Amino acid sequence: MLKLTLKPTDMRLFKSIIIFSILISACEISAQETEPMKYENSEWYQIVHVAYKNGKQGEARKIINDYFKKAASEAGVSTPVMELAMNTGEYDYLYVWKLDDGLETLNWKRSPRSIKWWKAMVNIAGSEEKANEIQENYSNCVASVKTEIARSDKM
Repeated sequence: MLKLTLKPTDMRLFKSIIIFSILISACEISAQETEPMKYENSEWYQIVHVAYKNGKQGEARKIINDYFKKAASEAGVSTPVMELAMNTGEYDYLYVWKLDDGLETLNWKRSPRSIKWWKAMVNIAGSEEKANEIQENYSNCVASVKTEIARSDKM
């Protein structure tokens, strides 16, 4: 009969290997038993972080309030559900947009909503040339932008 003698350090290693093997097996069994699942009752959001150039935040906010929000209202399209002025970090503002059609919203190169918004923007500005100029002025206020997508599960 063969007798195996393990040192305490060998025994700890042996126990670790056994525990690791059990965990791996459990994960494999769990993965095999799962069914495809979609997120239920989720709302999707686009979070836009904006850093403005030095001294340009006021001008940018004026353009947003005087033109962009008014165009959204006239067009009947949504505005951000939340706007946060950041006190820390590298960004000045955080805008949270609800994706009304969920992730399907992201499949558009040019959505019907954005077309309605642009027509309203042209109307408010007085001409397409002036609307383009306002858009360019806003872009010139922006130093950087970061966009993220997030999900909120309704309970």
